[in-house]
Amino acid sequence: MSSVGAGSNASDVGLIVQGTLIFLSAVVGVCGYIVQARSKQKQYLRETQILHLRQVLNDIIGPAQSLGSTAKTLRAEFYNAVAYKGRGMTYREQVDDIFGEGALRLIIDGEMNEYRRFVSPTTEAEMMAEPHGFVAVQYRKFIRIFVKEYHRPLANLLKLKHCSLPLPSREEFKRRFPGHKRGTLRKTFWLWQCGWTAEMEAIISDEWDKGIFTTWFPVMCPFPTHITSLNTGILNDVKNEIERLTWGGIKMKDKTTMHQQTQMNLKALAKEKAELAKRTKNREKEEQETQGTKVGSSAVVAVDVTASKYANAANVKTNDVAYN
Repeated sequence: MSSVGAGSNASDVGLIVQGTLIFLSAVVGVCGYIVQARSKQKQYLRETQILHLRQVLNDIIGPAQSLGSTAKTLRAEFYNAVAYKGRGMTYREQVDDIFGEGALRLIIDGEMNEYRRFVSPTTEAEMMAEPHGFVAVQYRKFIRIFVKEYHRPLANLLKLKHCSLPLPSREEFKRRFPGHKRGTLRKTFWLWQCGWTAEMEAIISDEWDKGIFTTWFPVMCPFPTHITSLNTGILNDVKNEIERLTWGGIKMKDKTTMHQQTQMNLKALAKEKAELAKRTKNREKEEQETQGTKVGSSAVVAVDVTASKYANAANVKTNDVAYN
């Protein structure tokens, strides 16, 4: 009887141990599933965020920055080729002439945030006195291109999608543009740009197209001094955020991170340079061989000519002896 009881106890202990192991394995399985599910969820959220940022970069802020910077370049060229042609003035001197002494410093420091003119009061008076003169005609042409090609497309983009852009924090905005009195209205630059463009278009159609040349700049809406600077800052912020998320190991649909793509580009560039160097070396070798062949041919010709001369001389001498 005692042996039967001992065997029964051992069997019970075994069942308990087995049940405990099964329970623990189930717990481990559930925990692993939860961890895996959360990991996939985080990865999905990060990939979604990257896709959203890339869409913002490609569809909104990238084109906005391109349009603004190109228009800014056009304005600078107008100053050099028309307004200050042949005067040898630096950009700082040009800006100070238009907006007052020390204006460039105020612009750089973010203290001046709006333009009420694009030319100096002296130039504006000249255009008013001679509306068909060189400067006035070129100014109107510059403004038409400035608006039609660049700022109208930019305004169309911003007035519909500026709410989708990731603005800097209020503190960062005030740090970058301390002269802007409306720190809580960080979209003001974009709103000014849309209003300025519409008002400038009205001046062109209602006045300039009808031969009325008394207004040279919008009266209601100023031109935002730092709209390109703001767009460039947001562009860099979006790029940096995409790079941060991508370097975290999250891959896009193409299964290639930005770092991997950069490495691939560098390898391709190195390979291309190596192939170019190899082709250059082969070409130089072929040219050397070609020159050597030419030299050899010249030598053979020279030897043949010399041998021919000696042979002719010998024949002449033999004939002379035979004649004598």
